[in-house]
Amino acid sequence: MRFNKQELLTLATQPSQKFEKEGILYVRERQEGFFRRTESTGKPENKNQRGKSLRDLNCVTAGANKVSLERWCRLRGNLLFYFKSREQWSEPLGVIILEQCTVRMESPNNHVPYGVRVRRQKHRQKNVAVFDGGLFQQLGANTAEERDSWLQALQLASYECMRSQLLSLRQRIEAFSGHKHDTDIQMLRLQRGTFTDPAEVPMCEISLACDNLLCDGHGRPPTPVLEIDVQSKSSKTWIKYARTEVVERSSNPSFLTTVSFRASDGLTTETKIRITAYDIRERVSQTATPIGSAIVTFSTVQDTPRLRIPLKSAKTTTVGFLTINVWNLEAEDKGNSTESTPSRNVVYGNNNQQLPSHRRSQSLPPRLGTKIKFPHQGQLKLLFANPYVQTYRFHSGLGGDICVHEIMAESKFCFQFPQHLLGIWIQEEKELLQEVAGMGELREPWHTKQVELLDRHLHLLHLYSQAKENLAAYKGSGHSIQVVKVLTKCIVLFLIKNQVEKS
Repeated sequence: MRFNKQELLTLATQPSQKFEKEGILYVRERQEGFFRRTESTGKPENKNQRGKSLRDLNCVTAGANKVSLERWCRLRGNLLFYFKSREQWSEPLGVIILEQCTVRMESPNNHVPYGVRVRRQKHRQKNVAVFDGGLFQQLGANTAEERDSWLQALQLASYECMRSQLLSLRQRIEAFSGHKHDTDIQMLRLQRGTFTDPAEVPMCEISLACDNLLCDGHGRPPTPVLEIDVQSKSSKTWIKYARTEVVERSSNPSFLTTVSFRASDGLTTETKIRITAYDIRERVSQTATPIGSAIVTFSTVQDTPRLRIPLKSAKTTTVGFLTINVWNLEAEDKGNSTESTPSRNVVYGNNNQQLPSHRRSQSLPPRLGTKIKFPHQGQLKLLFANPYVQTYRFHSGLGGDICVHEIMAESKFCFQFPQHLLGIWIQEEKELLQEVAGMGELREPWHTKQVELLDRHLHLLHLYSQAKENLAAYKGSGHSIQVVKVLTKCIVLFLIKNQVEKS
């Protein structure tokens, strides 16, 4: 096993609060050490350098001359560090990795009154537990209480034990909340074989804001994010439907990301909507703690233009308020538009001449009370596939909100253009193959050249046909690893074809 000696040394000398447990244990080992030094540079060392050099820790089999020495031991995760002596300021001597092993109590003996033995699981014996590789390690304590405490800590230290605890807690959370882990609307759409249609008019669109969110014990405001879950009448499982952006340190956040509810996802007026507020404690790992949640029916949201409801914690106490602004959209009926914004009215003067006018989007209505129109997307689905639609709303002082529709989609030309190109190459190879075969049987050395050309064209014809079949048979995402491999193969075939033509 490879490891970094300097990193292990630094890890072993960290402050006490970073370790799960530390104390004095009897470590039974050979007199030169269970982890012996095997690194030799071949250079003479003075006394000062010899004391500061790092040790290469290699695990060795137990010998005949064994002793039990008191060592200062520190447990962090699945690493058990032991030091040169019983003093906590002594130099680190070795490390034991608590993986693929079991830890069990050992019967008292003359060397250690309260002992623990570790042994490999593959060679399971009675009252023993072990390392991978057939080695065992004996540990001991001065009292039964210390032994039991270390025994429990060592048994819970392995990664497999932590993983089993995580799975058990996750199952309990799912059973309590009715929310399956990582079950979101995107997965359900893939399972059903349905995709978002950018031209579909949503049943309604909502924007969210919170106010009076409680601060922590130090008076710092939270870093909130909202998660929207839906539950149909016939199901008891909550499905992740949408998620807002994260707002840094605010008790009164207004979220720019909006949520569009679509009938194609199976939503009805009886569908329940749960909006949960989380406090993001760490951005990289997305570690978050729940602040509170609110549950409403879809019919209530759809019928109320503005809804303000309290957020309740797990103890049913009010921890803040949630405001929901609702828009019922209508499809734009002014015809298609080739401009960057939806269609607009053209203003003409007295001489029937077109006058320059400000290009105004339907996302910014000229006056309050105007019903919002959903922009027409034309024949977008004819040229693109697997779209992802996201909407945003920005507050404006011009009599309405600025609405932004973001659409990300995969171009169908990623498949069609390579297929057409491969079809052209296949036709060219067939013509060249017929031309070479039509020469008849030639004499040497031309017969050998003719056979080589026939083999080359047949090989290229097979490669082109196979690549075209792979592209035609693929029905998943156009940005997956398989598609990248196929398109890369097409590029390689193109380079091979150019090299063949030059030769």
